Amino acid sequence: MPNQEIEFILARQLSEYLSSPIALVDHDGRMIYYNESAEFILGKKFNESGEIDSREWDERFYDENRTNMIKMLDLPFLKVLSGRSILEGEYWMRSFEEIEQKVRVICIPLVGMAQRELGAIVFLNLLQR
Repeated sequence: MPNQEIEFILARQLSEYLSSPIALVDHDGRMIYYNESAEFILGKKFNESGEIDSREWDERFYDENRTNMIKMLDLPFLKVLSGRSILEGEYWMRSFEEIEQKVRVICIPLVGMAQRELGAIVFLNLLQR
């Protein structure tokens, strides 16, 4: 995470010590880090993929009935960037290993000192595989 804000560095360090699947998203919607527990859900190891551009999430999320694709800008970890509210939802997600699974996503806006909107902390919970 070269030249990252101190808040991201500290959030990353915390997530490395937790077994909860956690990802960090910057203000541009790029997933800049995810911990080892999130690798299982996402289907990619972070040290192999590195940062994941927001466009790579397009066509990977569906509603609870698996009938409607969730548009990229409607995903909670991107929607949270435009506001300061915690967002959550349950979705069907196709991992990078092409495995469909139901996940609960909880996104918390990451606001730094002087009210700088930095991005979001994303908690992932695998519900069904």
